[in-house]
Amino acid sequence: MFGSQPRIRQKHVRSAAIVLAALVSLTCTDSLFEPGMEVQASFDVRQLLSAAESASIPIDSLVIELRRVSDSTIAHELTIDADSITVSPEGDTVSVDIRIPLESRTEEFYLTLWVVGDGIVWLKMTDVVTVEAGTEPSTTDELVPQFVGPGANATEILISLSDTTVTGGDSILVRSTVYEGQTIADSALVSFLSSNPTMVPDPASAGYGQAWIHAPTALTDTVAITAEVMTADSSLTTSGVLRFFARPDRLQLVSGGDQDMLVGGFAAESLVVRLIDAAGDPFTRGIAVAFSVASGPTGTSVSPTSTT
Repeated sequence: MFGSQPRIRQKHVRSAAIVLAALVSLTCTDSLFEPGMEVQASFDVRQLLSAAESASIPIDSLVIELRRVSDSTIAHELTIDADSITVSPEGDTVSVDIRIPLESRTEEFYLTLWVVGDGIVWLKMTDVVTVEAGTEPSTTDELVPQFVGPGANATEILISLSDTTVTGGDSILVRSTVYEGQTIADSALVSFLSSNPTMVPDPASAGYGQAWIHAPTALTDTVAITAEVMTADSSLTTSGVLRFFARPDRLQLVSGGDQDMLVGGFAAESLVVRLIDAAGDPFTRGIAVAFSVASGPTGTSVSPTSTT
């Protein structure tokens, strides 16, 4: 018998809320100032990178742009490879350093920062920041990035797994489809979760929007598989049911063995066997068992040759 309808396990949702908790600070320092001189600004992006990683967002590079509020001219733009970002010896900061030419001691800039991975912009951060040359470092207010990747405006998510039954030990590829209105959002970040990961582990990603589920060999039960897509302000979920049964393992002789027969006659008893599954229980799903003569005089036969 299959288990009862599963309850979806409550667990931490890997949603945009994680990303929105990532903070970036801007620090600027230089001692003396003259118009046109460059000052150094430093971005601490440790929390941003950590949050992106925890949400399975790929990061290849960061793109930084600063435009002057006064005339919207670009004061600085930079694309930096994620592998070249400097980690402090203590590991408490991950810094991106840039040089900014100032026209006055204090200037306001439109700051835009993009997080790019696999050729896709996943996070965008925009704000107005003040850069000031001074004898002491100054730090801006913490800046909050927004998730803008595929699926950010998702309205619906579907899963290929509705109510599916598989043999224990087999694997099945589950797929999701994410819609933004009537448009399919390719490359949306979808995670798949099992309602009972001890029994059936969370599906292993096989690329954007798909994952492999592996059914246990020696169990007969049911789990729910949930697909979750990250959106700009939360997440969307949908679920399907995976039923699985313990794999057929061996035949067990019940009766009819070791009989003596006359030539040209029939056995007094039918040969009866039982199919046992990997859990050691009788297999009850109606698989046919084939019978054949392994050895004996010419003309020996068995009937029927197949039965359930």
